[in-house]
Amino acid sequence: MDKSDIDPRYLIRPYYLRPDGKVGHDAFAVIRETIREMNKVAIGRVVLTSREHIIALEPMDKGLVGTLLRYPYEVRSEWEYFDEIQDFLVSAMGRSKSLLQCKSQKEFVTQAVPHNRTVQL
Repeated sequence: MDKSDIDPRYLIRPYYLRPDGKVGHDAFAVIRETIREMNKVAIGRVVLTSREHIIALEPMDKGLVGTLLRYPYEVRSEWEYFDEIQDFLVSAMGRSKSLLQCKSQKEFVTQAVPHNRTVQL
């Protein structure tokens, strides 16, 4: 599969992988170079600490990087959290851009605080 098809929310942690001993070098190199030539990420299963994980394998230099992936049931939908957020008001965007571009705290306070109030810095 293409690496871009993996949603970043599924990524857990990467591991560097290399063959263990002389016997596995040829098989390891064939797998690594096939993945590299196809410009894809291989998906497999691995058992770590008595638990099965999905792993994405991709070539890196002479080795492989195996990135553990979450199962779909482990990733919550963003709508569980974002559904109640009100829609964005386009009219507020100009003011927020100017506030974010302020160069100093004093300039920020001057723009953010109404002119009839004083703020001590």
